[in-house]
Amino acid sequence: MLHNSPDNHNMHILCVDNDPDTLRIYQYIIHYNNSSVVIANTGEEALSALEREDFNLVLLDVQMPRLSGNELVARIRNHKNPKLRNLLLIAVTAYAMLGDRETLLTLGYDYYISKPVDVRTIFQTILSFYRHKMGERV
Repeated sequence: MLHNSPDNHNMHILCVDNDPDTLRIYQYIIHYNNSSVVIANTGEEALSALEREDFNLVLLDVQMPRLSGNELVARIRNHKNPKLRNLLLIAVTAYAMLGDRETLLTLGYDYYISKPVDVRTIFQTILSFYRHKMGERV
């Protein structure tokens, strides 16, 4: 079920990262903020989840083994399903050098959050971005 009202949060978020500790943190933060989360440890697991469920957005680690975040973004943006092609994708990355933001946006991400993430503000950052993007798409 796709949750379209961010007012009470109620978002459905896919988190993709190969670090189990990071996924536990995301899971806690997202649940704490009245939203649901599905976690995927690999790009392959993420693709499978995306084909089974509708998500409001994907929080995606850029550096993963086998199928990297960038490769996953390319597959999503070229997917036959238009819902997936238009899904909001947020990169979570240690890349914070000048030009990295533009590179990630060019690759198909909608936004990026640099690591280390601030656990006190990450959900508000996600929520603000989601509200902003949904306002643009109406």
